[in-house]
Amino acid sequence: METGRDKTQIGRRAVTRRAAAWAAALVALTGCFLPTSKVYAADEYGSGWYFDDTSGSYGDTGRLTISTDEGMSKFNIKSASSRVRYIIIEDGVTSIPDRKLNGAWSPYTGRYAKEITIAGSVKSIGEEAFYKTTSLQKLTLSEGLESIGDRAFDGSKLDEVTIPASVKSIGKKAFSCNISSVTMLSETPPALGEDAFGGAEFFYNEIGEHYGKKYGIFVPEGSVQAYREAWPAYKKYIYSPYPLGDEEKNLDPTQTDEDSGKPAYTDTTIDVQAHTLDKVVYSVDVEWGAMTFRYENSIWDATAHKAVAGAGWKVYDSVNDEVVNTEEDAINRIQVTNHSNAEVKAALAYAGRTGYEDTTGSFAKAADDADTSYDGTALTLASADNNKGEAEGQGKATVGCVYFMPSGIKEDYKTAGITKWTQLGTITVGVETADQKEATD
Repeated sequence: METGRDKTQIGRRAVTRRAAAWAAALVALTGCFLPTSKVYAADEYGSGWYFDDTSGSYGDTGRLTISTDEGMSKFNIKSASSRVRYIIIEDGVTSIPDRKLNGAWSPYTGRYAKEITIAGSVKSIGEEAFYKTTSLQKLTLSEGLESIGDRAFDGSKLDEVTIPASVKSIGKKAFSCNISSVTMLSETPPALGEDAFGGAEFFYNEIGEHYGKKYGIFVPEGSVQAYREAWPAYKKYIYSPYPLGDEEKNLDPTQTDEDSGKPAYTDTTIDVQAHTLDKVVYSVDVEWGAMTFRYENSIWDATAHKAVAGAGWKVYDSVNDEVVNTEEDAINRIQVTNHSNAEVKAALAYAGRTGYEDTTGSFAKAADDADTSYDGTALTLASADNNKGEAEGQGKATVGCVYFMPSGIKEDYKTAGITKWTQLGTITVGVETADQKEATD
C-alpha cells in the first residue's frame, strides 16, 4: 500500500508545518503530488473576468482582471491560482464578497498576488476578502470605496496604505499586519474596528519619516485632534503630514509665562508599553493512503451465466489486485494529527480532473473518531494541551480520520472503461490555524 507524508520547518516563528500546513497539500488519487502545468482562463473577456499569464507556467506576470459583479461571482482559474501576481478590480464591480480572493483557503487566489488595484465603483470590501495575501506589497484603493470589512487584509505584507476620503468604516483587524504607515484622506475619522492596525511597525518606531520610510497614521492638517479622539487606541501615532513640527508639539517660543515672564515650553511625555505572550507552536501531520479505486460496472454471475450490475466504486487494493469490501480502509484514509498547543482545522475538498468531472467525491469521518468534529467541509482538531498524556501536566496529540470515496461516472466510461492508474482528480487538504493571537517573530 502506498502512503505519503510531508514535513517542513518554518524558520523564525519556530512553527513546524507538516503536509504544507497553512497551504494546500495537493494529493493525487494515485498517492502522488499533482504539479500544475497548464494555465486556465476565461473563454472570453465578456464573461466579466480574464486571466493572462503570457510568461507561461510558473511566470511572474499573471494578471487576474475582474470587470463585473458576475465575473466576480463566477471566475475560476483552477490550478493557475499559484501564478496570480496582479489582481485588477475594474469599474463595473460594486463589491468584493467575503473571503473571495483570500490566500488562506482553496483556491488560494490571492496567496501570491503582490499588487492589487481596486476601482472606485467598488463600494465595499468583504470580511477576509484578501485574508492571508502573504505576498501583497502594493494596494491601490480608489475614491468611492465606503467600507473595508473585518480582517480584509489581515496577514498581508503591506508596508503602507492610503485610505480614500470616501471610506466610512474600517473593520476589526482589517490591516493587522506589519504596516508602517497609514495615510487617511478624509477629514472626518471613519468608524474603526478593534485592533484594525494590529501588529503595525509604527508601534515600535519613532513617528515620522526616517531614511525614506514613514511610520505612523497621517491625517489631513486640522484633523489630528478629531482622529485622536475618535481613535484613542492610536492617539499617540496620529499626526499631520509634518509630525515633528512645532504646531503638533503646541510649542510657541514667543509665548511667555504670565508669572515669571520667561518663555513657556510644554513638557513632552513618553509612554512605555509592554505585553505578555503565551507562544503558540503549530505542528500538524497529514498522512494519506494510496487513494486507489475500481469501478465495478458489472460482474459475472457464474450460476446464471450472465453479467449483472456491479457494486460501483470500491476501494482497490493494488498489492493483492482485489477490491476491499469496506469504505473504511487504510487505502482511502486521510489522517490529521494535531501536536500544537492550539486548535486547528483541516479543510477537505475534491476536484475531478478535466474529462472526469462527472465523478464527484465525499469524505466521511471515522466511526470511532470521538476526539474531532467534522462539519462536512473541515475537521476541527482540539489543542494537544489537554492534560491527557501519560505523565502529569503532559498533553496528548489529537488525531482525526476521514475516508474518501468517489461517486458517479460518465456514461461513456462505463462502456469504454478507464485504464488502470488513470488519475481521476485531486484531494486538497488545507490546514489552517484557529488561533487569533497577535503573531510575533
